[in-house]
Amino acid sequence: MTILTKQEKAVLRLVDLGLTNKAIGDRLNTAEQTVKNQLWTVNKKLGTRNRALAFGTAMARHLL
Repeated sequence: MTILTKQEKAVLRLVDLGLTNKAIGDRLNTAEQTVKNQLWTVNKKLGTRNRALAFGTAMARHLL
């Protein structure tokens, strides 16, 4: 089972709302680059290639 951190889960939930990386960073009080890095890590963990697939895969695997 793939383990996502609390922060990675928060990022994916905000991705589902259609927010940009900048807006996600603003909501989570972190830098846009940090959000990009977290999404890269999530994609690597889940074997996905983009944020939409990452969210869908996380939901399908009951990780959120």
